[in-house]
Formats: sequence, structure tokens, C-alpha cells
Amino acid sequence: IFFGRTSSVFRRDLDSFLADLRAEVGPQCQVVLPAIPLEETALPEPIKSVAILLNNSFDSEKRDAAAARATVHFIPKPAMEMWQRAKDRYGGIVATDGVHPNEAGYTVFAEYIGQELAAVLKKQMNDKAGTLPGTAACHEEAVQVVSSQAASVMPGLADRDQ
Repeated sequence: IFFGRTSSVFRRDLDSFLADLRAEVGPQCQVVLPAIPLEETALPEPIKSVAILLNNSFDSEKRDAAAARATVHFIPKPAMEMWQRAKDRYGGIVATDGVHPNEAGYTVFAEYIGQELAAVLKKQMNDKAGTLPGTAACHEEAVQVVSSQAASVMPGLADRDQ
């Protein structure tokens, strides 16, 4: 299918990549695997539908890989409503090649990834606060620091429900 990149080949390569990464940087390294939204591309049909179907199978493999590892996190695709709001705000979110995001599209996707990543980090801190000695006292301050740093990098993060 796209140059031999079947779902099983993708999963084999992903597992190999994750193993190599762990060997290089250590087992506690946090890995984020974001889904790749292709729904807004300007590819012609039926190529667009095939690309989305294949991409969804790759995202499913990422989700499964993350579920099997405590330090690997899958970030799902943003809701289509988010892309619609972005198009309404910026006029367009796809580059002239019809495939990749333009600057506005990358900005919107980066903000979404940042928000989702902040939520993952907050959840980890909540989980650890109840089990590690001495962490309960500084837990709330740490959550505030993470939120404030993320908000300073990604405008609009502070508006997200806490």
C-alpha cells in the first residue's frame, strides 16, 4: 500500500524505534505519539480517503503501543470542530501543496498537542502525588508551574478547563 507501509510493518518499525530510544535514553523517557490528522488535506479522491484510512490504521498502532507502555502516550486527533474554528479564524490551514499544514495549521496543531501534553503531565503528577513519599505537599505548586509554563508558550492554554 503506500510503498509497503502496511499497518503491521508500521507497528514493527514503531516497536523497534521505541526499543532503540529506550536503549539510548533510558526506560523512564516519556514518549509522545500524536495522531496525524489528514482530514483537512486537499488530496483528490480516492487518494484522500485511502490516505486517511491508512493513516487511521497507523494511529491505531500508535494507540496500542502506548497502551502497552506506561511511559508512552498517545494523543488522539483533534475534533473536526477545532479545525473548522481554525479555518474560520485563519481562512485556511493547509499549505499550497495540499497536504501539509500552513503556518496557521501548524500553530493550531502545536497548541492542541501542547494542551494534551500538559494534561498528560498533570495526570502523571496527580497519580504520583498519592503514591510517592513527600510529593503531596508540593503537588499543587508543581501543577501550577507546569500550567503556567505551558500557558506562556501556548496562548489559550490557560482558557482550557483545568
